Amino acid sequence: MEKKKIKNLDKKALVLNIFSGFFGFVILLMILSFTYRILSPEQLQSKVTGYSEIVPVNQTVQVNIINACSVDGIAKKMKDYLNKQGIKVVSIGNSSSPVEKSFIKGGSDENKSLNLASIIGIDKSLIKTQQKNSDYQIISVVIGKDFSQLKPFKGY
Repeated sequence: MEKKKIKNLDKKALVLNIFSGFFGFVILLMILSFTYRILSPEQLQSKVTGYSEIVPVNQTVQVNIINACSVDGIAKKMKDYLNKQGIKVVSIGNSSSPVEKSFIKGGSDENKSLNLASIIGIDKSLIKTQQKNSDYQIISVVIGKDFSQLKPFKGY
């Protein structure tokens, strides 16, 4: 009977020793990793590839969609379409007065407005740019009663 107790105690001690050794090894690796990071921080910086694109802060674009056609759900459908195209829409809303023709207003960068117009299917003559000095360019897409002619609503 006493031999069984000794064997059980030996097994428990062995398991405890293995666990302690493994835990000590993990702590040693953490200490070595920390020391390596402190002594050689330049190793952790990303390496420069062939080129880098610098985007100025004032190039951030916010797209708003305004439903001015008096048909429910049109702004949401346009938002879903633009999101699929990789354009982030920050807000949607309704206009209190309907308009006949869809147009784009705002934004000081005509290229971004032209790109958005081609994605949606709005004629470039219906782009109304504004000059603003701010960190963000706000481009509003106003959806008029001619919405069925725009790309997201073809066959609507």
